[in-house]
Amino acid sequence: MKPFHFKHFTLFKNEQSFPFGSDAMMLGALVDPIVGGKILDAGAGSGVLGLMLAQRCITSLVDGVELDPLAYKECCENLAKSPYRDRMKVYRVDFLEFEPEIPYTLIVSNPPYYLETNSSSERNQREKHLSQGELKAWVMQCKKLLTREGTCWIIFPISMKASVEDIFQDAGFFVHKIYHLENQHGIPVRTVFSLTQQALKCETRYIRLRNPEGKYSEEYLELTQDFHGTPLLK
Repeated sequence: MKPFHFKHFTLFKNEQSFPFGSDAMMLGALVDPIVGGKILDAGAGSGVLGLMLAQRCITSLVDGVELDPLAYKECCENLAKSPYRDRMKVYRVDFLEFEPEIPYTLIVSNPPYYLETNSSSERNQREKHLSQGELKAWVMQCKKLLTREGTCWIIFPISMKASVEDIFQDAGFFVHKIYHLENQHGIPVRTVFSLTQQALKCETRYIRLRNPEGKYSEEYLELTQDFHGTPLLK
């Protein structure tokens, strides 16, 4: 792929990870920014989520974890060429075995998800296919690596909402915010969750990504305006 230019950074490589799209854009845009502290991108891929958060959280340190060697290599290149390289690191390690020295204030993840019909290739099996048990272990690891007051932001297909909410409860997480991302027909297709370890009032919001004509919605354009390097067509 050609380098993709955001407003404040460039994604030079995104060939060995799943291409970034509206999932990563919305997750990175919706996260409540923090001041100071440490941020973890769990399953960093090309590093785009970590870069978005480094842009938004200007006093925070940002780590990424990526197991795949080729994705790790291109993530390193993207981070090394970014204006935030002094605040960013990426580790090549299995997220479930990652043991940082100190916990994180914020964890963000677009994790592998469980879809029985999505194991058509080795790449899908590795990056987008987990059993329910493995997915629960992923969520438990997020909680383990968080500070007590920390938050975890995570995105899943809408079809998994009920099952992942059970996993959140089993892990001791409370759902603080829910963003349902709708397609051009007004049908929710993805859900972004904000998770805490405190029982807070849950807020729910619906966001349509495209209008009925298939063009980006005003809401999407407004939420992502700090990232797109060139104006998107409405």
